[in-house]
Amino acid sequence: MKRIYYFSIAICFVIGLLLVGGLFLHSRERDLYIHSFDRTIMPVITEPSKIQHIRFNSYYLAGISGKRILLGNYTAPLHLLQIDTAFTDTISVELHLEDSEKLSATARLKIEDSLFYIIDGSIPVIFRGRIGEWNAERFMYDSVFFRTAIPVLANSFAFLAIGKAQENVLGILRNESPHVTVFDTYLEKQIDGIFCTDGQLLRSRDPDYIVYLYRFRNDYLLLNNNMDIIVKLKTIDPIDRVRIKPYKVASDNSIMLASPSNYVNQNASVYNGYLFVHSNIRARNDKAKDFLEAATIDVYDLQKPGYAYSFYLPSFQGKKPKDFIVLQNMIVALYDRHVIKYGLRLMANVESL
Repeated sequence: MKRIYYFSIAICFVIGLLLVGGLFLHSRERDLYIHSFDRTIMPVITEPSKIQHIRFNSYYLAGISGKRILLGNYTAPLHLLQIDTAFTDTISVELHLEDSEKLSATARLKIEDSLFYIIDGSIPVIFRGRIGEWNAERFMYDSVFFRTAIPVLANSFAFLAIGKAQENVLGILRNESPHVTVFDTYLEKQIDGIFCTDGQLLRSRDPDYIVYLYRFRNDYLLLNNNMDIIVKLKTIDPIDRVRIKPYKVASDNSIMLASPSNYVNQNASVYNGYLFVHSNIRARNDKAKDFLEAATIDVYDLQKPGYAYSFYLPSFQGKKPKDFIVLQNMIVALYDRHVIKYGLRLMANVESL
């Protein structure tokens, strides 16, 4: 009996290894699939100039203000980490609210110039405070629930929410009447109206645009501060239809993905009139090693809209960056437990390469 028992355990172990190996190979094959487009790769990244270890992997990049790099924390919304841009000093900061409002797990920290915002669309509530003082007061009209929001002007926010039809909608939230305007025809549904239109809101200063970047397909929108669509554009990859299989959970009427699916556009940053997109789609001229061992960043000109060039943002300790911010001549990348600063030669200097 013991022999049969141990034999059964061995068989289960081998089957488990085969399944894990099969899933790994399938994932690797999917990542390495070559699509019918080419990139213009430019050597604009320099070697890491500064590396800062952080204790927890629950941090995210909230923004940069002056010489401060500020990181929020998913699990502790009133805690932030401050790193100076020279990477010589790191400070833990506790934020203080004017009342005892309990924030939800969706609360996020946003940085805009000398101000910080604590944005929680599940309550909903927005707090605003001054960087360096770290006290935040309730701010904005707060009667609309939203998934994510970004400050646009002094008294307005662009937001992504689930509308009356249980589909994603864009909108603008103001501190004066009309407080809320919803644009329920902007996002183009392909399957479910949730995952197929999921995306990231970003703010461009020069030119003065709001950017909405779809995650699962090659579309992005440029909008003005009143949320009027200026132009609809496409990234250079050919993924114009989402490749996901959502399903509805009957018990709570929620929508889930039937299987894990990689984003087309992982995340993005905006600076100096350019949109920087971390793409998960391999081009014909992407070497397998380069594509697997670095984040591929595609750069788009927002002033004369279109593709400009691409570059590789290196992995660190075998992991690609989770997020990044571009500012002046540097790019700050967040890895699992490290923040790294790289030198960056922007488009104005690329022409001479």
